[in-house]
Parts: sequence; C-alpha cells; structure tokens
Amino acid sequence: MSPSRDHDLSDLELARVIADVQGDPAWASATPDEQLAEVVHRLGENAAATFADARAALVADMEDRLLKLIDDAAPDQ
Repeated sequence: MSPSRDHDLSDLELARVIADVQGDPAWASATPDEQLAEVVHRLGENAAATFADARAALVADMEDRLLKLIDDAAPDQ
C-alpha cells in the first residue's frame, strides 16, 4: 500500500509564521525561546488549533513515509 499523496509541511500556517519570524530582522538576534513566543503571539487565539493541525500533518507525513519504506522493503510476491 503506497501513499497516495505527499504532505507539504511547508504550506502549514505554523511553518509560514515560523519562517516570517525567523526572516524578520527584528527577531534575528532573539533566542529560540523568544522566537517561539513571538510565533505564539502572532498566531494569537488560533495557536492551539494551528499547533494541532501541524502535529496532525507531521504524523500523517511520517506514517506515509513509514508505509512507503515498508512497501519498498517488502519482497516481491
């Protein structure tokens, strides 16, 4: 059973906000914890849902990769 789709993790809202913070010169010298706090601040009331969506996408991506690895390693029948 091969995965039918790839998960584009870079298209997640969380990934975009992280990239925005890391690319913002005002946050260039900030610690990772400070940058994370800014990410949460920018997400606002949607932070919990955004983190949940990112987690679900990451788990689905990992599951697809694992299934593909298993399929690729299975001997032909």
